[in-house]
Amino acid sequence: MLTSPDSVTKIGDYYKDELAKGGWHVTASTVGASSATFTATRGSEGANISVYPRGSGSGITISTHPM
Repeated sequence: MLTSPDSVTKIGDYYKDELAKGGWHVTASTVGASSATFTATRGSEGANISVYPRGSGSGITISTHPM
């Protein structure tokens, strides 16, 4: 788990851009003030990213798995 002082929306926008730059295909996503989630694939890899409010900032969980 990671933490950031930034808002959920700002972090969600960051991951949306970075996944595309990294060659990931986002298969599902939501980005809002209270949560951001991404499901993505790249070749034989899969990833899930969740961003949520935590204290005065945000928490981030990232999990990867083979496809």
